[in-house]
Amino acid sequence: MSDMLNQANSEMNSMSSPQTQPIGQRRLFYFNDNGQPAYQVYDLTVDDYLNPQPGDEFFHGEFHDHCTRVLASMLLFHYRYSPNTGVQIRSKLVGTDRSLPQPVADAVVVSHLVEPLRQRPILDLAAEQAASSEGEVAIRAIFEVTSPCLADTILETKRTLYERLGAAEYWVIDTGLRPDIVEPQLEIVGYQLRDGIFQPVAPNSERRWESKACRIWLTVSEDRQSFQLGDLRTDAAFPVPEDGEDPMISTEAEASRRAQSIAGQLKF
Repeated sequence: MSDMLNQANSEMNSMSSPQTQPIGQRRLFYFNDNGQPAYQVYDLTVDDYLNPQPGDEFFHGEFHDHCTRVLASMLLFHYRYSPNTGVQIRSKLVGTDRSLPQPVADAVVVSHLVEPLRQRPILDLAAEQAASSEGEVAIRAIFEVTSPCLADTILETKRTLYERLGAAEYWVIDTGLRPDIVEPQLEIVGYQLRDGIFQPVAPNSERRWESKACRIWLTVSEDRQSFQLGDLRTDAAFPVPEDGEDPMISTEAEASRRAQSIAGQLKF
């Protein structure tokens, strides 16, 4: 435990300035001199954000959390009947190159997963490939929502990481929030991988961005306060979750309903 505390103290000393707004916290538990459990809290850095440890908590703000919940709900709805493509929410991404940082993404669409509805806290692509017999386990798209203190990291550093990870597409819901900007002004930023390089995706004449890998469209409202996803094949918009609705609970309920329906048809 002393090694962990020394490492955390080193991270604290490397903070650029005492005025730097903390982006998260890490709690390290230990036993004090009386043998009682206690913990110390350390501020997290951008490097921590790009390679978080279990239990790390980052401060993104209520609007980010709201947008992430809406995004997750729409993506889970789109893939609710997919037999081998899953949407992983807040998974730590581990690629084949273990020397790369292993960030947590807001949402990842992955092909050829075994049990695609099962959520993985850690999405290890090599391990998933070894378990799959259906085809190549590949990242169709990664979706992120920016937060005030980490917008540049999400738009630039994470883009480079996901490019090296081989994600077919990268989509960012840029809230427009920054440390000195408190009014949301949403925008869509998209990239598609071509010859190993992310190329920007431009909107069409209707101000819609099209994800070829996921067969969906993305857009923002005229007042730039909200966003919407929809199906490219039917043009139908996906339902927006109710306030307080947890998309993960909805997904688990849908999976249970489908299992019961199939069991009933087979007279199990």
